[in-house]
Amino acid sequence: MKHADKLKVLVVDDDADMRAEHLQILKKIGVQTILETDLVVRAKEILLEEFNKAEPIHLILCDHHMPNNLGIDFINFVRLSLKFKDIAFITITSDSDRSV
Repeated sequence: MKHADKLKVLVVDDDADMRAEHLQILKKIGVQTILETDLVVRAKEILLEEFNKAEPIHLILCDHHMPNNLGIDFINFVRLSLKFKDIAFITITSDSDRSV
């Protein structure tokens, strides 16, 4: 992927195996800077830390089904934030339910 090496990606998933798969795919396409967490609270902290260092996140991959609907809450947090609303956001799930 062209310019993938310049991307900074945040992966948020409570399932360690799924997080590992996402990291493997991102590395395979050339992404070199990948931050990861299993907690939405920590994901918010990472966003703020990187923003304050003037090293913003370019893409967020977030599990749709985090405990207590926190995946949905995180999407809303990012989209409603003036600082983060323009970050590309992809929700991911291993759920086979098509109503998701």
